[in-house]
Amino acid sequence: MVKGILNRTVNVLSESYKSIEERDEEKLLSGSIMTELKRSLWESDKPFMPDTWDEFGFKIFSQSNEDGLIQYLIRKIDIPNKVFIEFGCSN
Repeated sequence: MVKGILNRTVNVLSESYKSIEERDEEKLLSGSIMTELKRSLWESDKPFMPDTWDEFGFKIFSQSNEDGLIQYLIRKIDIPNKVFIEFGCSN
């Protein structure tokens, strides 16, 4: 009986988890949406002057708001070759 309950639990949990590819796809879509929302603020007629750098940012893959900050800087600075490489580490 216990084994049957555990098997059903594992089946339910495994069905509820999405594949890594599906989660990454959702993250990329979220990043695109956040970029467009922020861009509407960055490029509006009314100047966007936040109190902190955090208000420029958003996080999709980053731990803090680096994703949005990078998007902001790429849009504001004339960069001829827009390739970005991030080197990171963990604790």
